[in-house]
Amino acid sequence: MVLGRPCRTLAASAHVGNAKDQALLQNRRSRFAVSFGKLLIVRFESGQHDLVPEGTGFLRAVIDALPAEVCVIDTDAKIVAVNESWTTFGTSNEIIREYGVGTNYLAGMKTTGDTEDVQIARDAFNGVESVLAGRAPAYRLEYPCHAPDDQRWFLMTATPLHLPEMDGPCGAVITHQNITGRILTERKTQRLMSDLQGQERRLDELLRDVPASVWEAVTDADAETITWVYGSAHTRAMLGYPVADWLSQPNFFYQRIKPDERDRVRREIATLIDGERNGLLNFTWLTRDEREIRVESVTNITPEDGGVFRLRCVTTDVTRRLQVQETLRTRAKLLVTTARDLRRSNAELDQFAYVASHDLRAPLRGIRQLADFIGEDLGEAVGDDVRTKLELMQERVSRMERLIDGLLQYGRIGRIVAKPERIDVETVLDEVLEMLDIPEAVQIHRSMGCGKIRADKMRLMQVLQNLISNAIHHHDRLSDGPANVWISCRDSGDHWAIEVRDDGPGIDPKYHGKVFEMFQTLNDGASRKSTGIGLSLVAKIAAHLETKVSLCSEGRGAAFTFRWPKRMPRKHESLWSKV
Repeated sequence: MVLGRPCRTLAASAHVGNAKDQALLQNRRSRFAVSFGKLLIVRFESGQHDLVPEGTGFLRAVIDALPAEVCVIDTDAKIVAVNESWTTFGTSNEIIREYGVGTNYLAGMKTTGDTEDVQIARDAFNGVESVLAGRAPAYRLEYPCHAPDDQRWFLMTATPLHLPEMDGPCGAVITHQNITGRILTERKTQRLMSDLQGQERRLDELLRDVPASVWEAVTDADAETITWVYGSAHTRAMLGYPVADWLSQPNFFYQRIKPDERDRVRREIATLIDGERNGLLNFTWLTRDEREIRVESVTNITPEDGGVFRLRCVTTDVTRRLQVQETLRTRAKLLVTTARDLRRSNAELDQFAYVASHDLRAPLRGIRQLADFIGEDLGEAVGDDVRTKLELMQERVSRMERLIDGLLQYGRIGRIVAKPERIDVETVLDEVLEMLDIPEAVQIHRSMGCGKIRADKMRLMQVLQNLISNAIHHHDRLSDGPANVWISCRDSGDHWAIEVRDDGPGIDPKYHGKVFEMFQTLNDGASRKSTGIGLSLVAKIAAHLETKVSLCSEGRGAAFTFRWPKRMPRKHESLWSKV
């Protein structure tokens, strides 16, 4: 600015122009002096120049009332009048002598250099001179004028003065207006806009991988027209239309909804607006290639001034989900039907097993009674050979009865559901041992370190009974003893390890898989008491509980370990809830 030493930024080398311009300016100066004198009287009082209107203080009052610093210069750039703001600013900045009335306005710009301030001063010098010479209709310049403790910006204007009897400008009005507030506001606005653009970029980056259309729109209370103001990039991926189409075309949102659903969606949005609440919209969008996609839109309603409502929505393609749900519903119906048929089949199977068992047991009971009658009728006359055959007949009948019982138990595994309960394994083992016919040569050793466990008591008893019976029946020291059987239970993390071990003849590794098959016995001597079902029944219980039963045998002795799960399979829990 040309005012004040702290603001001396318009100093520059003088530009004097060519000889023709100088002559033209000289002619205008002389004519301006005469004409200007008709309007204004320049008085010199106490060394101060003052400009007053002829015969009245009105013009002076007007100039002093202007908020900008104003001075009037003649064609020679001499200051001939200033307003009060100019004087105040010049006095406070200690430059009134350099830029007061009677001084040359451009004289302070006659410095040289290549700094930015010097270049600004040179531009101002040339601009004012062009206005005085009539080469420019006006000139304006925004420039910084910083004080040591403050930042300021000013707007300088140079406007030519014209008199009717003069061909060109007879001088110019120079104004300097403080625009610091405007500049700071503009800069703050620019920073805010930059921050906003940065936030929009970050928002776009954040939403880029969100598999949904995130959009914002404005509408009225009736939701007749919906105008988008923002849409995430995934909108195009969903429907094929650029986001610009949604933003530039009012009601493009409604146009992409399936026609027979548009009115319903509009009413639902209007209802949400009326209640000023959030909601969930479901409708069908039409893609650019005319495909139909089912969408679900989480909608937030915010009222604004002027009857305007802002919608913020997250719209997700749920076509696949609905298809899967429909498939699941269809399969659920099928499962219900299948389960009903299965229950009916199981009931029929149980009835059949009961009838078959009864019909099979009836002739066996007849055979047993017939053998008893023969023995009683012969009395002392029965020979050893006949007695042996009668005993063998009785033994075979008993084996057939055990075989029928084993088959019934095997068939019920997986079909008969019992809710598990907290049971004491020691107590269950006592009950199993009482039911078994244990020879005197067999010594039972027990180490039950599991206390109470959660289990189906009937299945646990079947496991213990069949593993212990297998160890006893296949032992080769039942006649001379001792035949040892060790029974233990220990905590093994996610399961209880129930082990039955013996010191019998052992099992060849090549038969380790075969022993769990139905009706398989490896010992002819034990086959008369064994049905060949016991270990296969244990294996089926393990499969039903989704666990394992393992065999370890190297040389003499065999150890069977059943991994009883601490947590029953989920499918069992769903069944137990119905028991």
